[in-house]
Amino acid sequence: MSGARSSPRTGWAPARCPSSCSPAPSPWSSSSIGCNAGRGGAVAKANPEHRQNPWVKYGLIAAVAAYLLWLLGLPIFTLIRHTFEIGASRIAEELWQSEVAHAFALTVLLSLGAVLFNGVFGTLVAYVMVRQRFRGRALINAILDLPFAVSPVVVGYMLILLFGKSGWLQGLAEWTGIPWVFAWPGMLVATLFVTFPFVVREVMPVLEEIGTEQEEAARTLGAGGWKIFWRITLPGIKWGLLYGVSLTLARALGEF
Repeated sequence: MSGARSSPRTGWAPARCPSSCSPAPSPWSSSSIGCNAGRGGAVAKANPEHRQNPWVKYGLIAAVAAYLLWLLGLPIFTLIRHTFEIGASRIAEELWQSEVAHAFALTVLLSLGAVLFNGVFGTLVAYVMVRQRFRGRALINAILDLPFAVSPVVVGYMLILLFGKSGWLQGLAEWTGIPWVFAWPGMLVATLFVTFPFVVREVMPVLEEIGTEQEEAARTLGAGGWKIFWRITLPGIKWGLLYGVSLTLARALGEF
C-alpha cells in the first residue's frame, strides 16, 4: 500500500493518510473562521443602523446638564453672589456673633447625636427586619417611611402635645426635671425622628443582598453571635451604613 512502512516486529504498519484526504476543518474552528473572514463571507459586520446616534447621546447629556444647572447651580450661585455683596468683613462680623456661634454648636451636637443614635439603632432595626420573620413585620416596614412624609413643623407640634402642659408625658418631664419643649432634648428627639429612616433603608437592601450563607457557615464552625456580626455582617454592610450615616448627617445639618 502506498505510504505504508513495515514494522520491525509485525512487518506492516497502517498507511498514513495523505494531506489531500485529511478531514475538513470544522466550520466553527478558529482557522475556518479566519479563513472565511478573509474571504469576506462568514463574519457579518455590525449593522450601522443599530449603533447609537451621537446626536441622541449628546442631546441627553445636554438636557441633563441644563436641568441640573437650572435646578441646583443657578440658585446656589445666586445665593452666594448676594451673600458676598455685603462684603467679607461684614460676613465675618456676623459669623462671630454669640447667637450664630451657639446655633452652629447646637447644630453640630444635634447632628452628631443623630448620627450616633440612628447609626446604632438603625442598623439594629434593619438587621431585625431582614433576618427575622414575625407578625406585624409588613406594618412596621411601612411605618418606617413615615418620617419622610411628616413635616418637621408637625414633629415639633407633636412634641408639644407630648411634653407640654396637659401633655401625655408631662408627668415624666416634671419627674425627670428635663425640659423637653423648646430645649435641646426636644430638638434631639425631633432630629432623630426625621433622620431615622435613612440608615434603615440603606442597610436593609445590603443585608438582603449578602444573604446568610457566610453567617451560617461561621455559626457551624462555632462562632458566636457578636463575633459573627463584627467579623462578617458589619464588614458586609459597611458601605450601606456609611451612606446612610452620610444622609443622616446631611439631613440633620439641613435643620440648622
